[in-house]
Amino acid sequence: MIWWIVAGIVVGGLVLLGLVVSAVLRRLRPLSRAMRRLRSRLEDGEKLQAGAADLQERATELQSLVERAQGRAEHLRTQRLRAR
Repeated sequence: MIWWIVAGIVVGGLVLLGLVVSAVLRRLRPLSRAMRRLRSRLEDGEKLQAGAADLQERATELQSLVERAQGRAEHLRTQRLRAR
């Protein structure tokens, strides 16, 4: 007879524990979704930073090409003026 009481208490405790775990997980679900969205936004920001660094590098290269072209154009102008 005592075994039935102990078994009932154990089963009741397990059911109660299951309900508590279920409630906690239900509460954590929105937090989990928010964390996933935040992680996605952070990854997007890192991609944007990498893209911005690449664009900055290309802009520097383009600036040096423009400066070289302007120097070459100036050199050709001076040569043409000397040839006259």
